[in-house]
Amino acid sequence: MKNENINYLSVFSAVNSFAKAQEIPKPPQKGIQKATYNCPMHPDKMSSDPEKCAKCGMQMIKKEGDKK
Repeated sequence: MKNENINYLSVFSAVNSFAKAQEIPKPPQKGIQKATYNCPMHPDKMSSDPEKCAKCGMQMIKKEGDKK
């Protein structure tokens, strides 16, 4: 009985290690920034999408200095 438990534990550990080794690491996302869009009439209104301003309906424009 004790040897069976040790065998099961060994197999589980080996399978778990193998599965972890197969995972592909994701590259770090440090340098990626989303662009910021502002309303020309209401600079306090900001968005990450180029949509229309909720106050006046004008098209949001990309904030200068953003890379994307």
